[in-house]
Amino acid sequence: MKNNEKLLLTLGETEDKHIPDIPPKKKNNRFLGWSAGIGACAAVAAIATAVALTPKSGMDINLTGDSSINPPESEQHELSEITSSTTTEQAPSDTLTDVHIYPYFSYETKTEDLQVLSPAVSFGATGFEELEFDSENGINNYIDNLNNPWTEDMELSSLPVFKNKVYDGWTSGAGVFICLSEDDMTNMAENTALLLNKEIVSMQTQKDMFISRSETENGYPTQEQFESAEIKVYEISAECDDDTRISVSGDGSIKITFNTPVQLPDEYNFNDTNDSIKSTEHLAEQYSTLLQYDKPDFFLKSGYNCVYDKNSDDVRAILNYNLSLTRFCETDSALTIIYIDNHFCSSEYLGDYPIINYDSAKQLLKEGNYITSAPIEGEISDDMIAAGELVYRSGSGQNEYFMPYYRFYVLVDENNSTSEYNYAALYVPAVSSEYLTDMSVWNGSFN
Repeated sequence: MKNNEKLLLTLGETEDKHIPDIPPKKKNNRFLGWSAGIGACAAVAAIATAVALTPKSGMDINLTGDSSINPPESEQHELSEITSSTTTEQAPSDTLTDVHIYPYFSYETKTEDLQVLSPAVSFGATGFEELEFDSENGINNYIDNLNNPWTEDMELSSLPVFKNKVYDGWTSGAGVFICLSEDDMTNMAENTALLLNKEIVSMQTQKDMFISRSETENGYPTQEQFESAEIKVYEISAECDDDTRISVSGDGSIKITFNTPVQLPDEYNFNDTNDSIKSTEHLAEQYSTLLQYDKPDFFLKSGYNCVYDKNSDDVRAILNYNLSLTRFCETDSALTIIYIDNHFCSSEYLGDYPIINYDSAKQLLKEGNYITSAPIEGEISDDMIAAGELVYRSGSGQNEYFMPYYRFYVLVDENNSTSEYNYAALYVPAVSSEYLTDMSVWNGSFN
């Protein structure tokens, strides 16, 4: 991005657990900054995977043979508990190819007896999903940097839809969702340490009360339900011998914190777009044993330097880009955090759903059939639509389904005197309307 361009974005899918406590960046030419005083690495759920999606029989993930969540024996509402110290022996390097953080997610394609879906989504509490540029070309540069594997000329008649298994339950703590057992999370932490060639010296568990949304009235627990709620582990943290911490959450997301930042070589830095991509390529190579990507590809999004496995199959590339990727977070050209997630880990495949094409979605947008967190008034005209892309919304606790949407970037404010160009993100479900409910509420005031 050019020096005279500035981009501000507030994303609605932010979850509090993904906001790291790190010093603010000191940069003059980042392609993305955050509004409302939020740091560039502080506002988006980080997503990644250690394995590619492969077509095998079966649908459900089973990490340990029993992925049920067993509540601890203690009746105390402990938020943190130190377990017995452990030492993880390092595996020989020639056996690490057999170590995986996540199992292979597989399913048999289903195109019949598809259930009807609700397009309702929540945008979180962080504000409007809006982009601000000080250049008319800013939005084009932003889209280019996204490097979305989907293109308008792809001839896709259907795409997979997944049920988000953590959507049904929540805890009293903000942004805490559970679908894995304590053993699942422990095994994932240990495998992450092995792939990083680090030794675990102690383990810590985080606990909170857990209530099933389906057992509540209108999604809100009663006082009695709070008082009788089970206490469950929602996070495992492993302290390593070199002051690195590996945290695994109950939804399968992983946060690797380097309390002693990892310095990049002098020729690498994150100060502008070109150098940032180059640095991300360097990090992907350095951590290739951890990522296990066959065909890594890179992009910049929401202040993160991202990498995902760009499978040669278009559909898998789209799924990995949206639901299974890695984000590197750095400060002053030193790596501070790696976020890893795999939404397949918390997903149930529902089927391949017929989708509408880009032009049909654009027409629905102009007719007012969209979902947004931004305040929009009046009709949407062609000259207001700067760009569009196909995405899967992936906020763990905010979306009942992981389903495809067309995201349009619409000009909502233009001030030539100050050279400010503001764009809002508007979503049109890509799934064909016969499989959707509540179409009448897609009117821009949904949220």
